[in-house]
Amino acid sequence: MLPTAPTTRVASTRVVLLAATVAFVAAIPTPATAQESLSFSNFSLESGTPLAEGAVYRFHDVKSGVDALVTIDALYGGATLSQIDDASPSGANLSPVLGGIPSNDPNPQADLFIAFVIADTSTPIVLDELDVTSADIDGDGTEARREFAIMSGFDYYVIEGNPPSELTVTTVPQGTQFTAPLADYGGVSTDTTWIAVTARFVNVSQVDIGIGQTGTGTVTGTRVSSIHFVPGVIPFSEPDTTEATLAAELTSIEALADGGDGAVVLRWTAASEVDFSGYEVEARRDGAFAPIGFVESGGRSSAVSSNAKSYTFRVENLTPGTWAFRLRMVDADGASAFSKVVEVAVGSWSDGALGEAYPNPTSGRATVTVTLARAGWVDLSVYDIVGRRVRQVAAGTMDAGTHAIDFDAGSLPPGLYLYRLQTERGVEARTVIVAQ
Repeated sequence: MLPTAPTTRVASTRVVLLAATVAFVAAIPTPATAQESLSFSNFSLESGTPLAEGAVYRFHDVKSGVDALVTIDALYGGATLSQIDDASPSGANLSPVLGGIPSNDPNPQADLFIAFVIADTSTPIVLDELDVTSADIDGDGTEARREFAIMSGFDYYVIEGNPPSELTVTTVPQGTQFTAPLADYGGVSTDTTWIAVTARFVNVSQVDIGIGQTGTGTVTGTRVSSIHFVPGVIPFSEPDTTEATLAAELTSIEALADGGDGAVVLRWTAASEVDFSGYEVEARRDGAFAPIGFVESGGRSSAVSSNAKSYTFRVENLTPGTWAFRLRMVDADGASAFSKVVEVAVGSWSDGALGEAYPNPTSGRATVTVTLARAGWVDLSVYDIVGRRVRQVAAGTMDAGTHAIDFDAGSLPPGLYLYRLQTERGVEARTVIVAQ
C-alpha cells in the first residue's frame, strides 16, 4: 500500500564513496540500467566467516543479470548479527537481525556495503536510479531500545510525514542517521510508513547502509531491520514553494560568509508571528534543499506579536562553492510556507584534506598526506574495486595541520584501489594503483 501522507524531501551531502564510485566505474563497459524492483531472496556465503566482520554474501539475480555482493563492512559497540537475511529463499526485502546492548558507547551498529555486479562475476554494474527504503524503524515502547538506520551517498531522501514524521534525522560521520521513536509498531511492513525513509541513488554501483540500536537498555536484545529496494514505497515530490499564507511575516533575510573557515551567518527579521512554532533552516549547494537546523520562535503565544523579532543562525564547515539558503516557516499546527532563497559564495577553508598517494603506482609502501584545518576524528581506509575495506590505515583523533601517513600496499593483489578519508565534515577519496 502506498502512503498518502505528506512527505519531506531533502538532499544528501554525498558522503561515503559516491564520488569515488564514478572513478571506479566510468571505464567499465557495462550497460546502464533503469530502475526496477530488486529482490534479495536467494543468497550464499561468498567469502569470510558467516555473520562476522568481513563476510561477503552473494545475493543471486536481484534483477535479471545482476547480483548483489553484501559485505559486513564493520561491527561497532559489541554488535552481532544473527542473520544477514531470512533463510534463503526469502522475501524480496533484506532483513538483517542486529543484537547488542543499546546503551553501549558507541551504540551497537553494523555497516553493510552492497555492491551491484554482473551475475556470477565481481564486475561492477551501474544502476541509473535506485530507491532504497528502510521501513519500520521503531522502538520497544520505552527509552530502553530504539532502532536507527544510516544511509549515505544518495542524491536525496524522503521521509514519511504523517504529519510530521516520527523519525529523528541527524548528521553523523558515516552519513545521515534516522532514529526511531519510542513506539513499537510491531511486525515488519512497508504499510507502517510514518517510520520509513526512502533514499534515491543515481548512477550508482554500490550503497552503504548502517543499522543500529540506541537507548538506555543495559541487556542484550535484537531488532529486525527491513530494507527494501522497490521504487515508489514513498512517492517523491518537491515541496510546494509557491506563495502561501505565511506563518510569519518576514521583512528581511540575508546570508553572509563569516571568515575563511567555511562558515555562513544567516540573518532574518519577522514583523509578526501568529500561532507560530519556528523556522527550519534549509541549505543546498547542489541538488535539492536539505534541513540543517531549527530555530524556535521568539514568542509562541496565540496572539499576534507586533514587535519585530530578529534571528541569527550560523553554520560551519561548508565546502567551497555557492550555497543557497531558505527558511521553512512552521505554524504550531504543522502547516508551513517558504521564504525567498538567498545565496552566498563560500571560499576554501583548507588546502585540501587528502593528497595524492606517492608513489602511484606503488608496489610497496605509499605515503598519503592528510591536511586538517582543525583537530578532529578521522578514518583513513583502503577499499578494493567492489567496495570491500581491505586496510584501515588510521582511525581516531588527529591534530590540525598536515600529516604524512604511510601504508603498506605490498601485500595487496595488483589492481585499482580507493583510499578514503572520512572526517566530521565529510568524505574525500582518491585512487591508487598497486602494481606487481
